[in-house]
Amino acid sequence: VKPKTVKPVTPEGSVSAFGWLSWPKLCWHNVLCTVFICLIAASASGGAFSGSFVLAMRSLSPLVPLSFAHAVTASQWGIILDCGSSGTRARVFSWPEKGWSITEADVELEIEPGISSFANNPEALTAYLAPLLDQARLAVPDPSTTKVRAFGTAGMRLLSEMEQVPIWSAVEAAITASGFEFAAAHTIAGGYEGLFNWLTNKYVLQTTLGKDVFLGCLDYGGASFQVTFAPASGVIQDFGYRLRVDSSQERVYSYSYMRSGQDQAMLRYAKALASRSQESPILDSPCHNQGFNFSMNVAGAGERTLRGTGDYSKCKELTQALLNQQNECLLEPCAAQGVYQPPPTGVKFWARGALFFTANGLGLVDWGDAKALSTNQISAKGAEFCAKPWADVASKYSQSFCFSSAYIVAMLIQRVCLSAQ
Repeated sequence: VKPKTVKPVTPEGSVSAFGWLSWPKLCWHNVLCTVFICLIAASASGGAFSGSFVLAMRSLSPLVPLSFAHAVTASQWGIILDCGSSGTRARVFSWPEKGWSITEADVELEIEPGISSFANNPEALTAYLAPLLDQARLAVPDPSTTKVRAFGTAGMRLLSEMEQVPIWSAVEAAITASGFEFAAAHTIAGGYEGLFNWLTNKYVLQTTLGKDVFLGCLDYGGASFQVTFAPASGVIQDFGYRLRVDSSQERVYSYSYMRSGQDQAMLRYAKALASRSQESPILDSPCHNQGFNFSMNVAGAGERTLRGTGDYSKCKELTQALLNQQNECLLEPCAAQGVYQPPPTGVKFWARGALFFTANGLGLVDWGDAKALSTNQISAKGAEFCAKPWADVASKYSQSFCFSSAYIVAMLIQRVCLSAQ
């Protein structure tokens, strides 16, 4: 179907029955993240899955800070509530009535935990969201004309339909009570979560990307892992989307691996440990530093204590097993779990979320660094970190670095199909 000859009635920023996404209408209010880092993968050979890739990491400069002087030319304002599995972030945007220029406010607005944790008490969401919305009010000139859209990602996708409905009703009520103009509140599919990340990167990087660059994005969140890219061949046999970006047309592959984000992968890892020691209340954990012990409720096994042993080799074996490589591939070529994925040869991947924070925590990249890295380097640093006693590396976030360093390498090689070099 030629889009110019058909004019389906589609709400602003939504997806039409013909599967096309409109760039200016879609992009600004579906931006779900600020990009912190890019992992650029460049193919050194032409093999479908065996090509050698180079990973380069660099941080992106923040967007231009928003000031009310901009309100003279900006006639529209909007706020996105990115309702992730571990927290909710508010993004404030403005843009002119005519033309195509987006400005994001340089403000940090985030609260924890994620809204999915209110499944048993949705009435508490009003009080939970109030501080976030109160702060967001200070970033816009007129809240009554500022549309707020709330989008849930993998944390909400883990809930049943009956659990989700009261949560979204409570979110709508909280937005309305805050004085903002309510626009939308719903859970988005994993494929679209990847697409919005891809669109965000394309917008931010539009002046630096070459014409022949095939863009890919990796999003390692708390509950899911998204792989999204435009294959160099243009051939996509499944999980493909057609997008209209400005005047150009794009074909993009996007797939979301559920329960594969950092938090959910850790729960699956603990369950695997418990299955090996069904009666023991203490589970030796090779993916945690020696001296780090903690208790958690393991699905199907009850309360267990994980005792860190810091064995990176065993950690790699266990994290690789989480990718279910034994699943039958019914549509080749396949990545992890028997899931179809076109070859990523020649694709440059930008990554966000725990992919960056783990590399940063291991000392591989600083906030302003730009350097080439291989998965072998990540693995080597991970082994070095895991071997250290917990007392030497203890911090609020470092408890996940040993596990994630091994899990990330497994994902990059087996899910994204990059080489170890």
